[in-house]
Amino acid sequence: VGMYALKSLSVIFPIAVLYLCAGLLFSPFWAIVVNLAGLFVCLTLPFLLGRLYGRGLVEKLAARYPSVRRFDEIKSDNEYFLAYFVKVIGVIPCDVSSLLFGAMGLRYRRYIVGAMVGMLPFMAAATFLGRTISQPGSPGFWISCAALPLISGISYLLYRRYLRRRKRPDKQ
Repeated sequence: VGMYALKSLSVIFPIAVLYLCAGLLFSPFWAIVVNLAGLFVCLTLPFLLGRLYGRGLVEKLAARYPSVRRFDEIKSDNEYFLAYFVKVIGVIPCDVSSLLFGAMGLRYRRYIVGAMVGMLPFMAAATFLGRTISQPGSPGFWISCAALPLISGISYLLYRRYLRRRKRPDKQ
């Protein structure tokens, strides 16, 4: 869990490595428990830093990541959905989006629930991949390997669909 705290301060280090390591080191149940606790820490620390640094951070991030401007516009629609959606599609790195949500003033409870649910599918697949990584011919290994790009592909398609619906004018 401490490694997750360190990871939350580094945009460069991929979180999937921690998921895989937990799957390799622990039984599936404990690996999921460790990863959920670590994920909670990894999502909370940048969020709190974003709260401390405030609105100026949102403006700097918007300059670097054009999609950030869209999230600020969408924020008022549904905070749970926004946090979930951003995390499940992975448009912005996890730590950057957490900083952003803190700076945007999302309510913490709504943010953490949406973000945890959004990251859960990839975390579970990567954890089970770590569990089966030493048996590359096993069905569990291949299912885990297939699940990772499948989750990413479905997330991308959902994101595109969402953008198309958002661009359409309301028909009332």
